[in-house]
Parts: sequence; C-alpha cells; structure tokens
Amino acid sequence: MQDQDKLEILLINIFGQENVKKNWDIAKDSADLYERRDIYTPRLDFAIGPFNITRSVEENLRQINENYRRHSIIKDLTRRCNMELDANFNKNPRCFIAIEIENRTSRKHRLGSMINAAALGKIAIMVGANNKVVKSFKRLLNYLFYLDYVKKTRWAPRNILLVEMEEFIDVLQHAASSQK
Repeated sequence: MQDQDKLEILLINIFGQENVKKNWDIAKDSADLYERRDIYTPRLDFAIGPFNITRSVEENLRQINENYRRHSIIKDLTRRCNMELDANFNKNPRCFIAIEIENRTSRKHRLGSMINAAALGKIAIMVGANNKVVKSFKRLLNYLFYLDYVKKTRWAPRNILLVEMEEFIDVLQHAASSQK
C-alpha cells in the first residue's frame, strides 16, 4: 500500500469519511466567492474538514475551531516536530487542516505548496517523503520568516507543521488506535 493510501485510511479513521477530501479542489461545491472561476483555485493533497465553503463564515469558523479543540493530534504533532504553532494565524481558513505531501518537486513548487496550505488551512501540515525534503521545507519557512522580518512581505505563515512521512503515519496510527 502506498503512503498516500495509508494516510487516507488513517485520516478517515480519525476524522470521518465526510471530513477527508483527497486532491481537494478548493472551489468545488463552493457556495461563496470561490464559485467564480476567474481566479486561481489550488488543490490540496488532503483537506480535513469542517470546511469553510459557504457564506456562513462565522458558523464554519466556529466548527473548525471546535474541531481544533477536540482533536489532540495537532498537539501531538507539534510536540513531535518540536515546532511552535500559531493556531490563530489564519483568521479565515478554507478547511481545518491542509496537508501537502512533497517528494521530488522543486523548491519553487514546495514554496507554493507551503503558501497554499498555510493560506487554506487553520493548520497546514507539510509532509516530506524524507528528511532531505523536510530540511528543504525548513529552509523555505526560514526564508519566509526572514522576508517578514526585513519587511519585504507582511505574511510569514505561523500555522505550519513540517513532518517526515514516516513520523506523520506513526502519529496518525497512534491517534487512530487511541480513538478505538
């Protein structure tokens, strides 16, 4: 079984079938401004709901925040990754968790994936196939923080977790087994 298939099964076991979208087009089934098709609409490798795709933004955000408080998996990942996380960084997320998985892509592609995930999820999880990819993510994230620090941009994502695939699967397996 491939890692993405394994992830999908584990995510469904933890969050439920209705809350797990693989290769999610963020405009699909949208009933808000994203129903327009004249703007870029990224796809996420995995999106975990609740989703903020209707005009009931306040209710959608309430459900996303409720899910954040209910699931301890983010705290477990934060501890494992030894990273600080600002879960309130994204004030208007499209989904609860945005997950991007990278293996052999370029740094430019990884940077785009990182920005999309941070902009779309309350929590963004960047999964590297190996330690080399995770180190690349760390350098890119440091670059974004540097740009923010020297006031080149006003946006350095603080809602990102960087994790290696094997470790992510381990955390998900532990979370899934503790729910039973």
